[in-house]
Amino acid sequence: MGLLVECPECKKRNSQKVKACKCGFALAKFSGRVWWIEYYDHDKRLRRERIGPNKAAAEQRYREVMSARTEGRYIKKSPDARTLFKDLAAWYMDLPEVKAKRSYEKDQMHCKRLMAQFGDRLIKDITPAYGGSLQTGEVICNFLPGQAH
Repeated sequence: MGLLVECPECKKRNSQKVKACKCGFALAKFSGRVWWIEYYDHDKRLRRERIGPNKAAAEQRYREVMSARTEGRYIKKSPDARTLFKDLAAWYMDLPEVKAKRSYEKDQMHCKRLMAQFGDRLIKDITPAYGGSLQTGEVICNFLPGQAH
């Protein structure tokens, strides 16, 4: 992560500390370097941006990206990060296609049962492992007595 220098012959991006590229080109002696920055975005995905021949501009852009990432600006936030299960369930149950289903009452009943378990949880915190613990009975369920689950 950080600043990279592009080799003019093979176009491979190397660290700024590398004196010579693997292709044999002497990067340290070359004056027309092309600078790139490399960073991880909010999705933990590696991003690379071509900046140009100015090292100061590359350093400045890298600082901008890092401060924006730290502060949470300019970053597309996932709606799951702040959506509660009860909000999602209410939205789903209000859809006209869902209300038109013959099984709407049954869906409401199942939704109420799920709300007892997941109501105040964030969508991103509901994982398959948590759902599996519900099936095995490790988490106390609020089902009616005598019903199979």
